[in-house]
Amino acid sequence: MSIWDRAARWSARRWLRRLDARLEAGHTSAGHDPVLAGALARHVQVVRIQLDRDAELRRGLVEAPPLVLLAIYAEEIHQEAVRAGWEPPLVWTCLDGLSLRLLACCVVAKDRPVARALR
Repeated sequence: MSIWDRAARWSARRWLRRLDARLEAGHTSAGHDPVLAGALARHVQVVRIQLDRDAELRRGLVEAPPLVLLAIYAEEIHQEAVRAGWEPPLVWTCLDGLSLRLLACCVVAKDRPVARALR
């Protein structure tokens, strides 16, 4: 593994941890609300599918570590959301797909089997 891959992974992990800290209330809310937990689970599945697609599109090109692909995906969503005036919600609902998608990226990054594969 090159120094550049290590640096990219470190940066990706750091960015995802910071995002996760901003969305901590979402983890708590999903832990107490089964409807919200179900909506989050669906978003987690979509994020995993998107990661597979991104990896497939890069096959034969410059390879990127999966954790880096996840961070890129989450950051693109986050940047568009911030431009539109998004802030982490005070009250989490299953109707806020944007916040749930960002939280799902954090869940995927922290999932132990997935995190090992992403490293």
